[in-house]
Amino acid sequence: MPQWADILFGAASSDDSSSSSSSESELDVEVSDSVVDVASPSPSPHVASAAVADDDDDDDDIQILTEAEAAAEVAAAAQREAEDPNASRKRKRPRVETRPEPTECTICCEDCTIVGRHRLVALKCGHLFGRKCIERWVSERHTCPNCSARVKRTDICLLFSDHVAVVDNAGLEDMTKKFEEQRQKCTKLEKDIASVKQQLETKTTEAARMQGELAKFKKFYADVRYKLEHRAHASASELNNDAFIASIRKYKPVFDAPLLSARVFSIAQSCAFVCIGEKLSEGSHGIMMLTSQDPTRGLRIPAHSSDLAVTSLRDKKVVVQVIFPSGRRQGWSCGFSEADPYAMYSGFQDGSVAKYDMRKPAAGEQGIVKNFSLPERQPVHSIKLFRGHQEAHSEGLAAATFRGLSVWKDVADVASDTNRPVGNGSIGATPFSHAPSDQACFSLASNQLRSSQMVVSSRATPTKHSVFDLQTIGRGQLAPATEFAGHKAPSVLSRSAVWSEADGTPVMASWSHDAERVTLWNVANHREAPGPEPTALCVASTSMPVVDIQHAVASDNWSSGTALFGTMTSRQLCVYRVGP
Repeated sequence: MPQWADILFGAASSDDSSSSSSSESELDVEVSDSVVDVASPSPSPHVASAAVADDDDDDDDIQILTEAEAAAEVAAAAQREAEDPNASRKRKRPRVETRPEPTECTICCEDCTIVGRHRLVALKCGHLFGRKCIERWVSERHTCPNCSARVKRTDICLLFSDHVAVVDNAGLEDMTKKFEEQRQKCTKLEKDIASVKQQLETKTTEAARMQGELAKFKKFYADVRYKLEHRAHASASELNNDAFIASIRKYKPVFDAPLLSARVFSIAQSCAFVCIGEKLSEGSHGIMMLTSQDPTRGLRIPAHSSDLAVTSLRDKKVVVQVIFPSGRRQGWSCGFSEADPYAMYSGFQDGSVAKYDMRKPAAGEQGIVKNFSLPERQPVHSIKLFRGHQEAHSEGLAAATFRGLSVWKDVADVASDTNRPVGNGSIGATPFSHAPSDQACFSLASNQLRSSQMVVSSRATPTKHSVFDLQTIGRGQLAPATEFAGHKAPSVLSRSAVWSEADGTPVMASWSHDAERVTLWNVANHREAPGPEPTALCVASTSMPVVDIQHAVASDNWSSGTALFGTMTSRQLCVYRVGP
């Protein structure tokens, strides 16, 4: 910390000779009682007064005090003025100035004063001395004692400043040097940071490229592993002649459609168009219909305000609107009856299914014709209706939750006395048979040409596919006709599909998360094969798994030889076709 010396001066005349005017002497005598010289020992008040009165060289009435004494003097003067406002007008108030430390004369090493013979003066070179000392020095040597510069007596200048500060900046050069060093370090660090950022960008680009290559290698590895695992079971000629593989290879890509955020879709029985539950815009959902002949001519129908709506795709009008009951705010699935053209079913989050009559739309509980309750209070994510061969007009209902499959034999003639409380707390018709599942059941699919054949997919390790034939359902015993293992299932709901080929071969399709593709199985012999070859734009991945798979045969029979097969991720729909 630099040393500071503050020297405070009062105004003085340029001539301090002994011939001072009588008025100045009288003024000195008048104010002598209030003058204190801090540069010399403090004598008694009378001695100090006499010394000041006899000094003919004093040019002004100046009281020099320390900061504390000056503050006390100002406070006392303010108090005297408050007590007697006229007192300050009768006598001259001495001027009060502070001087923390006097300046030392470099010749005699004594403190310089503001007035008198030893008052503070300066040479033209800037050095400070006491007046009597420098006059004696110049008369003998004619040089500055500090810098030896040539000076004359006329070069001595009296200082009249009220405050002179002498700054010791000896450490300024050192601090400046340190500052420059730190600035150079900062500049170097900034360059290093810029270089590191550039390296990071390069590494990030390289990592993205390597991730792309890794995805390609993973797909290649899965394909090679599949070929190696099945090479022992069949030769290349057998694969070419196999009817199952040949039927799959007949499916050719028709079109692919980009989507925003889709979950389910359905193929019309005529195979003329496809309906997709799609996000139409930000905050708006609805149905998008694409024709199989010209998918660019799509039709968009916005969602309706009511909870359950039946829409006519011909004129884009709502024909039925039903508001869900207050306790069933969220529907998970729905389906139409083939035996009753006016009946439709909806599965709810609370583990119940409601039957509606489109001729009697009403809000709340009044719109429900029949209730069906499942044993567990789980969301009903899938509903399928099936017909039995024994009774042509009877229709059964199959509903799946994450905990199992429940079946009702004849939903058209459910007796009212069967409506009783079940395990989940709701009231409705209890299932004729129930098959619990230890693993999470995430899909229920039915065969279009044989509606009683259904496949339940459970998230086991690996995925377990259970095939049920509901025509042979016994006395409440519901057991799968056959089971086979699949691949790793995704974490999202991914719906499977099952259908019969033209030769009657039952085929089941499901998304394989580890292989990153759709895999097909021959349900009869559990033969596995990859799905139809997708286009470059239709390739799914683990980040965008297939969420729904659908298959439809035109006019419910293979006489036309036309069928559509579709796979959909949340962002893209891929449709394949077989036949003319």
